[in-house]
Order: sequence, then C-alpha cells, then structure tokens
Amino acid sequence: MGVTRDKMAAQLRRAIQAVLDRGLHDPRIGGMVTVNRIDLSPDFANATVLVTVMPEDRRDLTLHGLRSAEAHVRSQVSRRAEFRRVPALHFRLDTVRRREADVLAAIARARAEDEARAGASPEIAPAGFVGGAAAEGDPDVLAAFDQFVDAAGDAAAAGPGMDQDDAASRGDAASGRWTNNGDRDQGRREDEAS
Repeated sequence: MGVTRDKMAAQLRRAIQAVLDRGLHDPRIGGMVTVNRIDLSPDFANATVLVTVMPEDRRDLTLHGLRSAEAHVRSQVSRRAEFRRVPALHFRLDTVRRREADVLAAIARARAEDEARAGASPEIAPAGFVGGAAAEGDPDVLAAFDQFVDAAGDAAAAGPGMDQDDAASRGDAASGRWTNNGDRDQGRREDEAS
C-alpha cells in the first residue's frame, strides 16, 4: 500500500472503531468488536473491514448486525473523517487472529507436555531443547541459531550465479541490511534507496 492508502486506512480504522465504541442501537451487536485491519480497493471505492468479536458465541449474530448497519456506520464515519468520499464498507471476520491464538495455544500445550516429559524421564530431551539446554535461555544456542538463519538467508538471496559474499555485499531489503553499492549509496539502507 502507498502512503496515501495507509493513511486513509488508518483514519478509517480509527473512525469506524470510534463509531462502534459509541455503540449501535442494534440488539444483535453485542460484546466487544475490534477493528483489526482495513483493506482498501485500488480505486478507494470499497473497504473491507476485518473485525474480531468477543465473546465467540456472539460472533455470527454480531457480524450479521454489522453487515446490516454498514450504511449507517459509513454515514457516521463520513461525519468524523475528512474524506471527499468514504468508501463502501464491508464487514468480515478476521480469521488470522483466531488462527494465531490457536497456534499459540498449541505451542503452549506442547511446552507443557515437554516439561511434563522432562520431569518424568531426564534422558529424553524435549522439543525446543538443544543438548539439554533451553534454547530460550542459553546465549550460545541463540547465537548459533542466529548464525544459521543468517547463512541460510544469504544463501537464498544469492540465487543462481552468485555466491554468498556477492549477496551479502549487495544487501537485502527484506532484512534491512546496509548496502555497499559504492560511494553513492554508502550509508543508506536499500529500502530507503528505492
């Protein structure tokens, strides 16, 4: 997204959240509704509003109420935001947050099982442990892991026909490393140069 699109999405998100926080007079809309993200169409005519609803049992009913109140929310947003034209709003559930919560819960369960296993039989090293030392607490393990990740990233960035030193010297915009492309770009990050 460009700067204008990012600014517009941020202003829309704040305005929509303010309207929802004031409350809508629809008995279907209950619980806590949070606007997570706004996806704008390229022509700024439509905006997909990704929301989460707590508690989970009110999710479907609240989403139905939000969809029926899209025009009302849009008119309220037009009074709050300083846009020439407010895009048409389309409410959708943000499933990414729920999947993230499920993954974190699965990780927590696996850790609890590993800790229970470690207490039962010390000769078995649980997952997440390297050489009997917790990867989270041992600085040597973390340093070795960082070196491995950096080497793998450099090898992937090198591509065919380049070695790792060539890839490291040109910099990597995704990692934000410094470029070394001569005096002209000296001291500038690659993502600033483009």
